[in-house]
Amino acid sequence: MCELKRMREEREARVGRMRFATVEQAEKELHRLERELAKAGDENCNTAVNLSRRTQAARARQERQEIAALDARVVAQDLRVEKCRAEIEARTAERQEKEEAKKTLKEHLQALNEDPAKREVQFSAVRSELAKVQQELAEALRRRKEKRPASNEMDSLQKEHDALVAEMQADDKRLADLRKQLPCRTFAYPPELKMALVGKGGATLEQLQVDFGVAVCIDGVENGCGFVFGGEADVNAAIVAIGEIIAAEEACSHKVALRYDAALRTHLIGKRGTNLRRIELESGAKLDVERDAVTLRGTQKAVEAARELVETFLKGQYRAEMPLLADEIPHVIGKNGTVINQMEKETGVRSLRVDREAQKIIAIGEQTRVEEAMRRYKELLADFRQSQPVAECDKTTQGDVAGSDGRTVQDVEAATGVFGLAKDSMISPSGTSQSAEAARVLPHKAQSTEARVPMERSLMQLLTTALVEVNRGPGGDNEEKRELEVLANEENREEEPVKVKGAGEAVEKKERRHDKGAGSRALTPLQVIQQRSQCKHVKPVHSEGIIFLCGEPKHIQHARMMLEEFALQYRPRAIHVSVPEILFTCITQPSGKKPSLVSEWSKGYSPLLSIELKPKEEEVIVGSFIAEEARAVAETVREFTKAKEESLVRRVRPFPQNRIGTLLGKGGKKLRELEKKTGTHIVLRRDAGEVQVFHADGDDAALAEAVDLIMTVAKS
Repeated sequence: MCELKRMREEREARVGRMRFATVEQAEKELHRLERELAKAGDENCNTAVNLSRRTQAARARQERQEIAALDARVVAQDLRVEKCRAEIEARTAERQEKEEAKKTLKEHLQALNEDPAKREVQFSAVRSELAKVQQELAEALRRRKEKRPASNEMDSLQKEHDALVAEMQADDKRLADLRKQLPCRTFAYPPELKMALVGKGGATLEQLQVDFGVAVCIDGVENGCGFVFGGEADVNAAIVAIGEIIAAEEACSHKVALRYDAALRTHLIGKRGTNLRRIELESGAKLDVERDAVTLRGTQKAVEAARELVETFLKGQYRAEMPLLADEIPHVIGKNGTVINQMEKETGVRSLRVDREAQKIIAIGEQTRVEEAMRRYKELLADFRQSQPVAECDKTTQGDVAGSDGRTVQDVEAATGVFGLAKDSMISPSGTSQSAEAARVLPHKAQSTEARVPMERSLMQLLTTALVEVNRGPGGDNEEKRELEVLANEENREEEPVKVKGAGEAVEKKERRHDKGAGSRALTPLQVIQQRSQCKHVKPVHSEGIIFLCGEPKHIQHARMMLEEFALQYRPRAIHVSVPEILFTCITQPSGKKPSLVSEWSKGYSPLLSIELKPKEEEVIVGSFIAEEARAVAETVREFTKAKEESLVRRVRPFPQNRIGTLLGKGGKKLRELEKKTGTHIVLRRDAGEVQVFHADGDDAALAEAVDLIMTVAKS
């Protein structure tokens, strides 16, 4: 602070001696002198006035620099003073805190210097209270042990376990001593023949030990090695017997796999397996025939003999192939396979088949017979490889061309001698030029307007279910019969693209089942829509999720509006009912001669009712398009669940996750024993941390016993 004061006084003194009081004034004077010197010019630079002005300018510049230096020193000193002031204030605050802490400690020491007798009384009261609490804890523990008699049983079991462990350790020690005294020999065997040496359930190994009075050990040692303990003669005899078992197994373990054409499988096996049994009897080997390979097993000699017989049989099968066009495959096969079956019968080939993916025909058999079959097929296909006039049509026209059950197309084939293929929006008749041209004009006679209405698949099920009852009027029987016949003829037409096949191949179609009895008046909603809209066709296409309409435009528009109104009015209703997982077995399994509860719940309701069981989610989903129906069945499920859960089910929750394995036991053995002991059924729900107990008769004692045992495991 003194230094700062001194510097400020020095600055004031220097400023007082200067001609200018401030730096701004010195700057202003300096600029004025410089401007005058610039005006005077170089010719008057040596005059006394100019020299004086120059001196004044230099002095003013020096004064300005001195003032700037003093200002910088003053600012630096101000910063140092502020820093020192902050340090002083921090030290002052720290000293005050220490004084307060010192004062607090003095008060605490004064409080500790109270009367020792008074403190002793306080300590005595605390000790007596602690003793009382310990006594209460001991009494609570005693009562707890009295309520758990199972603890005594556990103690006895633990003692038995410790005794058994001690006996096992003693036996192991005695066994080790005996092994040191008895002769021991090692033997080696192929690791893959270990099961043959052990036998089924260890029978072979056990019989060896009984027959020779030795101990054979192959477990716990290096794979492929073993030990034999016993008398020297017995050990040697056992080693010889083991060698014989291994040698016999090696002799019968020879295996060879032969690949062959899959088409020859039935011929290799023979009728009722006669050819296969013949090869096995002649060779002595075992044959396992797979789709395209045969495995031979037995001794090396038997396998070689069987291999020679199989190869001899396969070499006698000549194979030939002929490429085909996609459109020629139906001609090669024929209607219901008549062409290919007849060709196989007439030529005598062993196998004649068509590979559709590779588009070729394959013949197998004797060479002369195979060549004859190929020659006949070449002649057959040459007649069909001619021009194929194409006719455009829609899917409905394809159905009209096919006719009911394919009768129309069969009549066309008989009249014109053509073969037709319907694909996408084309029909391609093939045959001679004249017959194909005569058949080409047929699709143009059946063109019609069509539309497709998207529909949810659940609503399509409702539309195709017979639900609508129609009142019977005068002459109703005959009128109904005519209506049902019309509907049957219209709905029997193909939903998918029709393949019109000739030369014996069938028309592919989708079968439908409808009640055509004269007394039945139940119609599906789709049939009612067709009758009221007067559409020619109203058919569901399940694979595409649409309703196909065909007919006049105004009728199609009417049917479309009715379908849209139906879709808005009817929506599926689903109700979720919570059911314990343990009750699902009771729900799904029949009781004696009675059907399951699911069947009982569904009885008396429409076929649209669905009951979906989800045991893991512990819920039953009741669904139906009829809201009252879904609510009624859901209420029945709720009442069943409430009654059964109150009387037959007990829940233990929360159950610790780390105790579930203890409750299950090894392979679920402990849980099965618990169920057998209490006569209950127990389900563990790991994710929910819960155990559910069920008793078919609702025995409260059995349920309580099972719950107590489960709680014991949970708290142990």
